[in-house]
Amino acid sequence: MFLNLIDIKVSGRNPEKIIKKLKDKNIDIYNIKYVKYNLIILRIKKEDYNNLDYLKVLYDIEIIEFYGFDKIKYLIKKNIYLLISIFISISVLILLTNTIFDVSVIHNNKSIRDTILRELKNNGIDKYHLKKSYKELDSIKKKILDKHSNEIEWLEIKSVGVKYIVRVEERIIKKGKDDAPIRNIVAKKDAIIRGFDIKSGEIVKNKFDFVRKGDVVVTGDIKLYEESKKRVSADGVIYGEVWYKVTIEYPLKINDITLTGNKKKVYTIRFFNKYFDLSFRHFKNVSRKDKIILKNNIFPIYLAYETQYEIKKLEKTLSKKQAEDEAIKQVKKMINKKLGEKEYIIDVKKLKVHENNSKIVLELFINVCEDITQYSEITE
Repeated sequence: MFLNLIDIKVSGRNPEKIIKKLKDKNIDIYNIKYVKYNLIILRIKKEDYNNLDYLKVLYDIEIIEFYGFDKIKYLIKKNIYLLISIFISISVLILLTNTIFDVSVIHNNKSIRDTILRELKNNGIDKYHLKKSYKELDSIKKKILDKHSNEIEWLEIKSVGVKYIVRVEERIIKKGKDDAPIRNIVAKKDAIIRGFDIKSGEIVKNKFDFVRKGDVVVTGDIKLYEESKKRVSADGVIYGEVWYKVTIEYPLKINDITLTGNKKKVYTIRFFNKYFDLSFRHFKNVSRKDKIILKNNIFPIYLAYETQYEIKKLEKTLSKKQAEDEAIKQVKKMINKKLGEKEYIIDVKKLKVHENNSKIVLELFINVCEDITQYSEITE
């Protein structure tokens, strides 16, 4: 049973005698705390408090804490403005996340874009309208395709945040292989050739040859004894060693972050870069791992369910060698993000290094094997 209990503070001469008086009145006592010789704290039912008037002549009796439903009502009353703000914020967030603020049709043909936008608007898909369900979107898509079957081959309506992105493919006659342009493969930049992956055309350069930007590496003009016998569309990939000079700064003092082992799960409202945790205990320094529940891509506000880990930040001083190693790791990581499966860093060399305002400034020379393919149409 969920009882409405209260803690009362009883002070006066021999306050412990009140315990016997309460028992004589069949008033249940759920907890007793002796504070000092003239002060005790008792936990009783709230309804029994009104039967203590005769004792208030002898003792000073004061309610100091509520439990049960009265505690809940007290907390709600105390935090009413916060709760109202949270309710309004979540309501506005739900409304905003279910409102469309932009409709974008992706196609090169303006006429096709205008046609699709007009049809979408006629079917209730437009700025500042509420989002449609998946079933409604599918029905609208089929309706537009049926109406414009001679113009449109394929249509996709995708909801991304508060935006609809519509991709459309025009119904056209595809060109055959014979219509492919006759072309060469040329070097996209100055490089040393490191490898080939050629499907058609004649290779006119060797591995480890140096080529300048625009030099023909694979030709589509097939010759025999200097006489042109056949022209094809050269196709494939050439890999070359290219060179970059990179300058990077790296601090000699960094924050060394460690986990304390304390963690908690909490709902969080975020507005711009501010975090509002819906909890009563806050970590001074925290690492967050969240799951977004509601988000709005136009207004920077969203609701998330987070796991927060308490962290300690300690300033750590690096040696010059350690800072150099960390800077090189950072540069390699940035370059590798841009490289494909068969592309890689060949070598990294230090050119210059000096200190500047508690930082090192490092100049690097980097060799990279990357795709240097570029096509050039044969017009003669």
